[in-house]
Amino acid sequence: MPLSADDARAIADDLLAAAKSIDAYLDANWGSMTRAEYEALNESQKTLLRLASFATTEAVGLALDELQNPTAALRSVINAGREKIETLQTIGQVIQVAAGLADLAAGIMARNPGAVFKSARNLADTVEIDIL
Repeated sequence: MPLSADDARAIADDLLAAAKSIDAYLDANWGSMTRAEYEALNESQKTLLRLASFATTEAVGLALDELQNPTAALRSVINAGREKIETLQTIGQVIQVAAGLADLAAGIMARNPGAVFKSARNLADTVEIDIL
């Protein structure tokens, strides 16, 4: 089922909210991170910000036949990732979730249904939810 403009806007908004959560995590924890950890999270946050601004345009019409309800599945996994970032205590786990979100956003930008599905499934496994 192809994503509508409203679906794409909602997904873009969720990606932006996830980027803001990463930024808040960076602000709250910068003193306890190594430079490499900070850079990894900062790059994921910047990637999400950039991609969220284009996601509305790029996601419209993207057909994700592997998912029964693609909008709900994508929004669910993005929001679960955002929530995990806000609650995880281990920087390594936060980096893993942030990278998964950036990977998902990149798949959307590439308009590659296979990449979106794989990234969504991997992120769902990371945040321990079922999207299928």
